[in-house]
Amino acid sequence: MARVIWTEADLAAHQRKMNTLRANEVPDTGTEDAGGEHRTPSRQRKGPNHTESEYRRLFLDERMSTEGVDIRYEGIMFRLRNGHNYSPDWIVTRLDGTIEAHEAKGSYHLHSHGRAQLAFDQAKLEWPLVLFVWAEKTKDHGWEIS
Repeated sequence: MARVIWTEADLAAHQRKMNTLRANEVPDTGTEDAGGEHRTPSRQRKGPNHTESEYRRLFLDERMSTEGVDIRYEGIMFRLRNGHNYSPDWIVTRLDGTIEAHEAKGSYHLHSHGRAQLAFDQAKLEWPLVLFVWAEKTKDHGWEIS
């Protein structure tokens, strides 16, 4: 591999760019729609999707009010031994300190479904003290929870 040598001007330009990126919450990724409006790439989603919200409403909100648990969307990122990261949809912390990691999936299997299942299974193996819950919406609008 060729060695890259930076001049002082190169270093100064890089530092200005990094300071600009740190100052802005969302870096300019050059994603503009036809009208020139900036749109945020989908991977920078800030909240739960419809299925994840429905799962929380049906299965977690009542526990929050009755058991006093803490519920957070993507509240923990697990660093896996294979070099990948995994963030479950919902983290539930019980009053006794027990942690539950909930993954909610819709009935339509997107290409990311298999990757999420692999990461979920790997995290389940590596973090045995965490209770992992996989919930999948069925085509008849019910839920299969394991």
